[in-house]
Formats: sequence, structure tokens, C-alpha cells
Amino acid sequence: MFHEARKAIRSFAQAGASEGGIELAARHGEIIYCNILSRPAGEAFGKRVRDRAAGLGRDPKGIRIVPGVVVILGETKKEALRKHELFSGAGSEDGLIARFIKENGIDPDGFNPDAVLDAERFIPDPNRLQAVGMGLGLSDLLTHEKLTTRQVVRRSEGHHRLLLGTGEEVADALIDLWDDGTVVGYTLQPPRAPDDIEEFVDKVVPILQDRGVYRSRYEEQTVRERYGLPFPED
Repeated sequence: MFHEARKAIRSFAQAGASEGGIELAARHGEIIYCNILSRPAGEAFGKRVRDRAAGLGRDPKGIRIVPGVVVILGETKKEALRKHELFSGAGSEDGLIARFIKENGIDPDGFNPDAVLDAERFIPDPNRLQAVGMGLGLSDLLTHEKLTTRQVVRRSEGHHRLLLGTGEEVADALIDLWDDGTVVGYTLQPPRAPDDIEEFVDKVVPILQDRGVYRSRYEEQTVRERYGLPFPED
């Protein structure tokens, strides 16, 4: 009976990268949902959460970073780029740039989409009504990489990391951050459901399984067990 009761213990999932969100994640979060757009940004976010947890007397090994990812597949990279333009509703790369300008309150007159962006320009107001943590993804990305608007619109969609290309290219990108422990997994954010989920399962999952990084079956019964999280002693 005691063993069965332990299996019912919930895992604590948390989302949010504002100061309050980081504090909550450090104190209680075990599975952390977030928007990580690059390895350096992911490493910095993970260190921030774990250092804060350690400062609170908590073992940071009990934290799992699981960012969202938007995957758009094509038979070629060019096809995936075009599908991105269509699925986003922008219609073209110029449309993606126009959307970026509007969303970020930029004056379009004289704006150069090929000029390097200033990270500080995109730090969200901590008092804004929209989620602060989601807005930090872009500024965190630009802090670590010098990118133009034309490049940025292909790196993020819906505030999450955007992966465009063939099944092999997407698998490579997913494994890249997972392999060194920057993340422990991903939350798939499909532009179209269920179509994009089915395409991901058909074209990416088999590649990940062939490379030994994705399970073909689950032996564990609970989310806590699947993430390798310990059961609380109390």
C-alpha cells in the first residue's frame, strides 16, 4: 500500500522566466517549461535556476529543463522555409519581417532588416500585461548571438525555438542541446495539429530512435519516474 501511495505523488511543473518565475522554479519546480532559443541562452537559464535553488538549500539535480520547440519539416530546407511562411500566416520572408516590426513596436521607416539587433532594445517591461518570461527569450538570444531581423525571424516562432528543415536536420538540432545536458527534453509546439504531430512522429521520431536517444517503449508508470525524479521522502 505504501509503495502504491508513493507512485501517486505529483511532479511539480513550472513555466515562467521572470524574477518571480525563477524564484518559484528554484523553490519548487522540478519540470521547468521555458523558451530557450540557443545553447548559450539555455546554459545561462539553467545555471540561473540551479544556482538559485542551491542558494535556497535545495539540490539542483532535481530540476529538469524542458523548453518548447516549433518544428516545421520539408523534403528540403527550402521547402521548410516556405512552409514556415505559409503556416505563420506571413506569406513570405518580407511578411515575417513586417510581423516582427509590428510586434516589437519598431518604426518601419528606414528600418534595415539586415542590421544587427541590440539585445537591450528587446528586454520586456517587467510590468507589462503579457508574460515577461516569454518575452525574455529574444533578448537572451541576442545577448549571446549577433543576429539580424532576417535571421531572428527564422529562429523563433510563437516565442519558442524554431527548427526548420528535413527530418535529419531537425533530429540533429534536437540532439544538439540534449546531448550535452542543456535540456533533458522538449515540449513540441505544432503549428497545425494533428498534422504536424503526425509528421514529426513519422519523420523525426524514427531517426531519434535509430540514434538511441528516443525510447521505443516506456517501462515507467509515472511522469516522475520517466524524468528520473526522486520520490520525496515525506
